[in-house]
Amino acid sequence: MGKCSNYGLAKFRWFPKELSSEISIPVKLFENVDTTYEGKVYKRKDLVRKLLTPTDLSSLFLVSLKKFIKHNFIYLWQANEFKTCILDFPNDVGV
Repeated sequence: MGKCSNYGLAKFRWFPKELSSEISIPVKLFENVDTTYEGKVYKRKDLVRKLLTPTDLSSLFLVSLKKFIKHNFIYLWQANEFKTCILDFPNDVGV
């Protein structure tokens, strides 16, 4: 789940250049923005352009990485359980 102190996100290290706030990286990303239509305010996803520091950009990747680790863990567990179930299922049922 990414929480292991030996192999998880705790082992993620920043490079010295990533900690610099002097560098700006132009990025495009989807964000929730408020939009007004017929007097009502709605939230929608919109592609926005931003200048981010390397630390901010890396932090965005860490959020995505946590979600991926959790998704991957759950998927692999379910896939292994299914394979075990199929292998243990008797072949002569219904024959």
